[in-house]
Amino acid sequence: GIGVYLMLATGVELLYILRNGLLRLLGNIFEHKAAVNLYITSNYLFHMVEATVVVILLFPLFYLPGGREAMHYIIAGFISLAFAWRFIRGLKFFLTLPNSSSFYLFYYLCIVELIPILVLIKWFLYNGSAS
Repeated sequence: GIGVYLMLATGVELLYILRNGLLRLLGNIFEHKAAVNLYITSNYLFHMVEATVVVILLFPLFYLPGGREAMHYIIAGFISLAFAWRFIRGLKFFLTLPNSSSFYLFYYLCIVELIPILVLIKWFLYNGSAS
């Protein structure tokens, strides 16, 4: 119902705010404040475009009763490709900074990108096997 949706939406928003806060903290610690601000702004614009496309792709779910499963796969594929594209773009962005190193890249990958995804996968696998 609406309560579950509101809890999910609030959780996603809080994770997004926490992620951006962590990025800003790392930017201040490693003295890349301007680059991190540019990266966060770029991600924000990327998410807005992605949300617009997903909303358009959601309309057939309501009006095509036979194509729901196919649309689920299309939307999941689009979100996966968009995440991969944003991930590669972020890697390229941080590797082109003048005084960046693989140490900074390791922190970025572990703290901001991979660990939350691994936690979500573990959570989904645990909850999926419990039912």
